[in-house]
Amino acid sequence: MNSVSRYLPFVAAMALVVVASNILVQFPMQGQIGGLSLADILTWGAFTYPFSFLVTDLANRRYGPTVARRIVFVGFMTAVICSILVPPFLFRHGLIEFETAADRQHTQQRRRLQREAVVRAGKGESGGEGDAEEDDGVEHRADQR
Repeated sequence: MNSVSRYLPFVAAMALVVVASNILVQFPMQGQIGGLSLADILTWGAFTYPFSFLVTDLANRRYGPTVARRIVFVGFMTAVICSILVPPFLFRHGLIEFETAADRQHTQQRRRLQREAVVRAGKGESGGEGDAEEDDGVEHRADQR
């Protein structure tokens, strides 16, 4: 077994962990703990990235610190390239959605406005087109300057 092929599993593992983490960091964790929304502070990437430390530690124990540094460097460079190429591929084939933070915020705001309209309609309040608030993605408040 030549020297490059024996390091390949570690390089591949490092690249896989980093690419997976880079993709999963786009997906917030759903749920709440008390009044704290987990989506505001935690993504699924937080659960995969720690495995990169495991790969680094195992490479260090097996080959020593010099080779482990090279494995990490090559693994990260491979992961950076893959992180640029893989998400568009997954999106093109319908495996992941493309949504920006602004899109998520707009969707949440639209849902909130819809819920408020349903509540107003249930109370018999006017909810027609003449109301001041419109779903244009901007929240209108009297206290804004």
